[in-house]
Amino acid sequence: MKRKKALVAEDNDEHFKMFKSYLEEMSLDVDREAFGDDALKKLLNSDYDVAIIDVELPKLNGREIVKAVRRAKPYLPIIVVSAFAGVHGEAECINLGADDFIEKRFNKDTFQARVKRAMWHGSVANAKKTAAWRGISVNISEHSVHYRKTKMQLSDKEFNILLTLVNAQGKSVCGDVLEKAAWGDINRTSIRLELKIKALRDKFAALGAPRDIIDTNRGFGYALRDC
Repeated sequence: MKRKKALVAEDNDEHFKMFKSYLEEMSLDVDREAFGDDALKKLLNSDYDVAIIDVELPKLNGREIVKAVRRAKPYLPIIVVSAFAGVHGEAECINLGADDFIEKRFNKDTFQARVKRAMWHGSVANAKKTAAWRGISVNISEHSVHYRKTKMQLSDKEFNILLTLVNAQGKSVCGDVLEKAAWGDINRTSIRLELKIKALRDKFAALGAPRDIIDTNRGFGYALRDC
């Protein structure tokens, strides 16, 4: 059986040695990058089963790495670590797509348990690689959408909104759920969701779909109609 691999983006030698020993106890092969830009390149161009990313790295910080990697690899388990809890934006890192945020003052058992949890969630999410509704097909692993065999160009947020609607299989999805899927948070004082829904309708209409392919159900949210 092929061994699983972890990338640790950490510039502190002692901290890296600690992470490496904990991960190797979990039967993971461990690679290291001490500079943020090198870590990002390796994560984008190689296959890893989990990434451990320090917040403050030379040349590119952990937040920017999480943001870029999450766009390209929606299901890669990412754990952000910091020596300064609360100072370096735990909520921000989670909203950018990290699966977990751990202060470096942790014990081995806690660290390993949280790595296992993140990897399990990633494997479950990645197991389902496609979704479809009527003429719409979504390839999750390739991050692509086709409408009646024509490929659509969607932004990351449009893709996540549409995937959530496709998974609902014609049932209504409330705005809060769609906002969480697209932005990682909820801000119903903004019209950002309405603008994304309009953009999706416009793109479907350009391919011959009815403009109400995404139907507004007042008080319930949005749903895909038969198309």
